[in-house]
Amino acid sequence: MTHTLLKPRTGSFVACVRATYDDVDLVVGKLYRVQKPERGDPEELLRIINESGDDYLYAIDWFEPIDVPPRVRRALAKLGS
Repeated sequence: MTHTLLKPRTGSFVACVRATYDDVDLVVGKLYRVQKPERGDPEELLRIINESGDDYLYAIDWFEPIDVPPRVRRALAKLGS
């Protein structure tokens, strides 16, 4: 059985649920905002601004979509998340 992952919308929030042991640019459990894809980005990857401040492509299955209430969304936006 094939599991199809739905790609979160640009601007939505996802929680990191997996990273490689040597990947210091992602924090498991942290919320990240999905960035707008660039032309040619593969469908199975998400563009995320990582801990180094770079926007980078990561496997979609490393993240879980999160429903964020409007008040929390506004607070996170002020932090630049």
